[in-house]
Amino acid sequence: MPSLLLRYFAKCVFCLFFTTSVSAKNDSLLIIENQFKSPAGVWSSEPKLKQARVRSVVIWFHGGMQSTNCKKGVVAGRGLYELLNDSTVIVASPSACQNSHWISPELILITDKLIDSLESRFKMPIQEIDLAGISDGGLGVLAYSLNGKRVVRSRLLISSNLSVLGQAKVLAKAPKLKSGTWTFLQGGRDRLYPADVILPWLRSFCEGIGPSCELHFDELGEHDWSYWAKKRPDWIQGFRSSKIP
Repeated sequence: MPSLLLRYFAKCVFCLFFTTSVSAKNDSLLIIENQFKSPAGVWSSEPKLKQARVRSVVIWFHGGMQSTNCKKGVVAGRGLYELLNDSTVIVASPSACQNSHWISPELILITDKLIDSLESRFKMPIQEIDLAGISDGGLGVLAYSLNGKRVVRSRLLISSNLSVLGQAKVLAKAPKLKSGTWTFLQGGRDRLYPADVILPWLRSFCEGIGPSCELHFDELGEHDWSYWAKKRPDWIQGFRSSKIP
């Protein structure tokens, strides 16, 4: 009987090992700019195939950019990394807080310094990146797209409100915003950004950007990450595969 139990246990462990998703190696970095210290989380794993050494980098901009918690980035990107479930992806998440928010000059520089550090750590050039943000993290996506030094390939903005930065069609004229793709997820039950206010702005912005801008609206959609990860994981997983017509 003990030997049967042992074999059963070993079989269960074997099954768990081969059916779990990509296991994340979690690391952290401290990026400093103009006396502001931004702890950043980094999630990665070894590619399953030895020849799959080409990595893509996704920068995650967390919400609550002016809270008193200045270490959000250390844990914020894990959910996205696990949902993407792709061993060739590196997710990195800087931290913003208080007056050092996503649209401040130091956070643009910190984001590029973080990517510089990833180049050194993973021994590879990073010329193109993907960006993702939730809530006011969407402002980080827009701010980096305008002022960062890397080319942005694709963008995901969940429960965002970019209207605080100006008129949609005026912003959409910026040349750097025309490159790469835009994917917006917006919900009808967003407790912070009412759909009747946000949707007209987003539609106007996408009209200005053109076919590379997609707006996904869920009437039942809520503000928080937990809703979108559970109810619309395919929308999140597909943002990097969006093609420019």
